[in-house]
Amino acid sequence: MWKRVKPMEIEDKPLISKSKYDETNARFKDVYYSPNQNVGKWLLYYPKEEIDNAWYKIRKIWNTLPPPLYGVGFIRCSTKLGCEGRDDGMIMFYTSRADKEDFVIKVGQDILNFMEYKHRPHIYYKTTNENKDYVSQHIHITYSLQNPSYVVPQSKCMFKK
Repeated sequence: MWKRVKPMEIEDKPLISKSKYDETNARFKDVYYSPNQNVGKWLLYYPKEEIDNAWYKIRKIWNTLPPPLYGVGFIRCSTKLGCEGRDDGMIMFYTSRADKEDFVIKVGQDILNFMEYKHRPHIYYKTTNENKDYVSQHIHITYSLQNPSYVVPQSKCMFKK
């Protein structure tokens, strides 16, 4: 049994992570994160007060077989240190096969559904190459998905009942 880790209580490192690939699930190695593969990540942003529960949700099912999020091989999460000066934190879902659009989009849809994500109108996928070539004024996105479950916060509604 793993210990429940609360990212918003961690002050000594900016990110925590968990890899999926080990001997238990070696049969899925072709779809899991490997530094030698064409890799990217789906980015989900959460208000800081919700990130601990979102991380718990993904960690709770992380080592189940068959994997509920087939194709996600590595996850990372912002910590209290990593969120300093920000209103939100982020969970990153890494996949291989970044050049296979159908595969990556399917994984993104599965993430949206499993996480019941409602915080942003879209989620975005970046490849590791885009991270290396990052220019501070520009965000490089390979894929994006519209989030049909997005809920506009009351504070952003233009018209009140």
